[in-house]
Amino acid sequence: MAIFTLSSLMTKNKYKELEKKAEILMKKTLDPQHDFSHIQRVAENALKIVDVLNLKNKIDINIIKIACLFHDIAFTRHRPSFLTWILEGKYSVRILKESDILSFLSKKEFSLVEKAILYHGLAFPLRRLNRKRDARRRYTGSI
Repeated sequence: MAIFTLSSLMTKNKYKELEKKAEILMKKTLDPQHDFSHIQRVAENALKIVDVLNLKNKIDINIIKIACLFHDIAFTRHRPSFLTWILEGKYSVRILKESDILSFLSKKEFSLVEKAILYHGLAFPLRRLNRKRDARRRYTGSI
């Protein structure tokens, strides 16, 4: 099985540029739980999962990192609600398509990022656990 890779296009500088764009976008978040630090935690956790499952040579880490950076940009235009939760992936993809942020990606590459963003909301039980953890942190200062 061939590994799909962005390696030729994705340099450290390009990633830093995308990371900065995501940080600027997430400063406009309408949901304090979905800020840039959340984006960073998601990316760190995704890379840990890749490592634990020994997938480094089977998938392109860059696709995962890009999807992590932009998975919650819906909250820059939409307040948290049940409807936003249901449509969050579609909203985020629409924002990406309206911008030129990922214009350097091929259609196939963008499609992979798009699918990751569209379906990330299916992790609902984990969201509940994260909310409980975040609430504990706010009140106790613990991790």
